[in-house]
Amino acid sequence: MYFYNISSSKKVLHLSDCRYIKSSDDSNVGYFYSLSCAINKGYRPCHHCFTLIGRFAEEKERINKYCTRYNYNYSYSKDSVEISTGKGQWKIIQEKIGQSIELFHKNTQNRNSDCYSKIPGYHNQKIIENEMVDYIHYICSHDGINKKPPAIGTKKYKKIQKKRAAAKKRNSINNVLCLIDSLNINR
Repeated sequence: MYFYNISSSKKVLHLSDCRYIKSSDDSNVGYFYSLSCAINKGYRPCHHCFTLIGRFAEEKERINKYCTRYNYNYSYSKDSVEISTGKGQWKIIQEKIGQSIELFHKNTQNRNSDCYSKIPGYHNQKIIENEMVDYIHYICSHDGINKKPPAIGTKKYKKIQKKRAAAKKRNSINNVLCLIDSLNINR
């Protein structure tokens, strides 16, 4: 939930642990269930509590739920939230306190535009969402949803292991053939 002071005309939105809300009388505190609803009503984020880590703490339970469900790994620091999907690397950053957050995707190819990126090796997805969970929804649509691997011992698990062993054998044979070709070329 997101909180505001009813008696204030400034329309500033706060997180639950913000010192301005904690010091307010409970009868003067109103709330919104969603950030997008508050922003649509003209409220702006507080410059003190809406840091990236504050926003992450507010949404941590929902983020953990989605990342567990989609089998994504995540880590966070003061400056960024990093998400690994198995198909891609993502970073959510906030440049200045109180401003909207941005989503960056790790480049798989070297591009000329990389030197202009805020994060070297990443490019901006140029989408703007109000909540971090909305970025995870975007990541799911971009990278697809990773399903949890089948349980060990099931038919599906054995079938996947068999395919991996066959692919490993093919790669080994190809490596040996490449070595023989390179030896023949050197003669």
